[in-house]
Amino acid sequence: MSNQDQFIKCPYCGKRLIARMKNGLLHFAFGKSKNKTAPVDMFIQGSVKMRCTRASCKKWIVISYFPEMENKNEGENI
Repeated sequence: MSNQDQFIKCPYCGKRLIARMKNGLLHFAFGKSKNKTAPVDMFIQGSVKMRCTRASCKKWIVISYFPEMENKNEGENI
């Protein structure tokens, strides 16, 4: 994962769950193995519903394919 990726964290416990890459794809890597590569390594295009990977949390989180626009109504006079 590059340093341009933004990590999406669990809103309940703050654990880093998945990275949103600069091109919009989601990158999920989980687990450890002997050769230092993650046994689960996925690139996802689309929305995702996943459980938090922290054992004490395990809450469901929905991650939208389209990132929420911050201040989307700022400056608009409707």
